[in-house]
Amino acid sequence: MATIANSILQAHYRQAEQVGYLRPNLLTESGLHLDAVRMGTGRSDAGAFAKWLSTMWQENDDESGGFLPNPVKAGTFAMSMHAIISAGNLRRALLRSAQFYKLMDIGIQFDLTEQGEEATLSLRITGNDSADLRVFYDAMLVLWLRWSSWLIAQPLLLNRVHLPFASPDWSDEYPHMYHCHVFSQQTHCCAVLPSHYLSLPIVKTAKDLPEFLSNAPENLLVHYQQVNSVSALVLDLFSHQPNAIAADQNAVAEQLAISAATLRRQLSAEGQSFQTLKDQWRRKQAMHLLRMSDRSIHDISTQLGFSEPSAFSRAFKKWTGMNPGDIRQSQNS
Repeated sequence: MATIANSILQAHYRQAEQVGYLRPNLLTESGLHLDAVRMGTGRSDAGAFAKWLSTMWQENDDESGGFLPNPVKAGTFAMSMHAIISAGNLRRALLRSAQFYKLMDIGIQFDLTEQGEEATLSLRITGNDSADLRVFYDAMLVLWLRWSSWLIAQPLLLNRVHLPFASPDWSDEYPHMYHCHVFSQQTHCCAVLPSHYLSLPIVKTAKDLPEFLSNAPENLLVHYQQVNSVSALVLDLFSHQPNAIAADQNAVAEQLAISAATLRRQLSAEGQSFQTLKDQWRRKQAMHLLRMSDRSIHDISTQLGFSEPSAFSRAFKKWTGMNPGDIRQSQNS
């Protein structure tokens, strides 16, 4: 059974109470423990949470749950999915989604940019004056991540996430929500991913939409989670290896109790390769060390397996479109 921290439910509960959407009986009818949600303690069934949200949205004709200045009428998300399902690939789907929400003018703005081998999806939300938007930012990012994974029928593994606020009470959930480094108190909100995902074809069709939409938002809370993918397992192994740089495909396959051929086949089915994942892990580690440590660029390049700092700088420039020193300067400015 998939569960979710009640600190997240508490944030949604407080906003519903603030705007007059709250019907306490609805929580218990959905299978939630009212006192636990109010206190923000423990965990709840993700399906029960999804049922409460869905019913509250329908009763109040507002799919934002009261976080935005004007109600987002029921059916808006469904229409956005109909608008993007024929986009052809993920890049065009994201651009269509950004255009859709711009035309709707509901206080949600997406922007997609590409630099080097990375793509950045930026998110800006204009909420109610009284709204605590932290949980809504997280909800929108997770929603985007999981419907993108559904569209391409592959796990979408992020490089990093930037959040424009301090770590909230539910930040312990971030490893399960994003499966990447999360940087708080940033200037803006964005999710950064390898740009190769953008060219992947959309394999779902309009015939798949009715079932998908009939199960939303529960399917987006419970399913399409990257943690269950072989790619995510490999990245997780890299993160826990004392000498990840030296790990080869055979060693990783042995730790997963499968053959190297099986690992290669399963990664290929997810649109990945062992070397691509290793490079993605090095990119994540490089960004994390540059932002969160005072280690020299020489030390970082050595730790990440580069023969010299200049080779690391060239690779980093190719990955991100920036020099390692640019990251350090932005941290100190």
